Amino acid sequence: MVYFRSFKFKKLDLLPSGDYAKQVGRPGKPIASLNHAFGKQEVYDSGQKEMIGMRFTGLIHFENTGQYALQAMSNDGIRVHIDGRRVIDDGKWQKGGDRLSHEAFVDITTAGWYPLQVEYFQLKGTSTIKLMWRTPGSQEYIPIPPEAYAHQ
Repeated sequence: MVYFRSFKFKKLDLLPSGDYAKQVGRPGKPIASLNHAFGKQEVYDSGQKEMIGMRFTGLIHFENTGQYALQAMSNDGIRVHIDGRRVIDDGKWQKGGDRLSHEAFVDITTAGWYPLQVEYFQLKGTSTIKLMWRTPGSQEYIPIPPEAYAHQ
């Protein structure tokens, strides 16, 4: 987990990357879940309630083969990459608070752990970040459980 303080931009395209991200980013503690509605509280252990960007890198476990559907709820913006492929891109600020991303579909041919990267930013007001899935054979979305995440 890396935090970028004083992130006042309205799109994730401006989140620091590469060597610059290493210089300006502040490491955070590993988190157990990407399912939080912080309201107006501190975002994880970032030390800030507003104007914060973050990049979570870790792993996600797909227990079964088949097609998984994913959706993210965010306030203000979120991007999700699985196995190096961008699957959710809701990275621009939009007025109106919490919102659901488009549905993304991931076909898993081999069950197991896959690289996961989530980028998120919070400008002002309340903050929310939730990552949900609909597993193969299921009809409803549920929050991805903590045991499906691991840290590298």
